[in-house]
This record gives sequence, structure tokens and C-alpha cells, in this order.
Amino acid sequence: MQEQAVTFSISGDEALIMFEALSSYYENASDSCQQTPEYRVASRLIAILEKQLVTPFDPAYRDHLNTARQRVLLRDIQ
Repeated sequence: MQEQAVTFSISGDEALIMFEALSSYYENASDSCQQTPEYRVASRLIAILEKQLVTPFDPAYRDHLNTARQRVLLRDIQ
């Protein structure tokens, strides 16, 4: 069976939040987790997001992340 590609779209705020969540998982994974398919997929998604986002390399990254989190929460409750 041939693997099928999946394409989806998320907002810049959602991408930044996802980048943070995946990076945290990736950095805190135990040695045994590093051999899992989930770890490898997380690594690939982080690389894709790094190519799209400039914010993770901004000195004010935490401020941007907090603002993105607030906007997503506010949008989802409206």
C-alpha cells in the first residue's frame, strides 16, 4: 500500500503553539521514547514548522507565543 500525503492548513498562531508543544515533547522525551514513531514524526513536524516560522528565532519568542495563546483562546470562546 502506497503512503498517502496529507495536507492541512492552520493559522500562524496555531503553528507557533504547535511548534512549542512538539518542541517540548521532543526535548523532554526519554531515551526509550526516542525510538518511537511518534518521536520521529514530531521531529519531522518541527523541521517543517521551523522552515515556515520566523518567530522561534526572535528574541521576543515567549511574548509572541503568549500572545498567540491568548488569541487562540479568545477566538475559540467566541
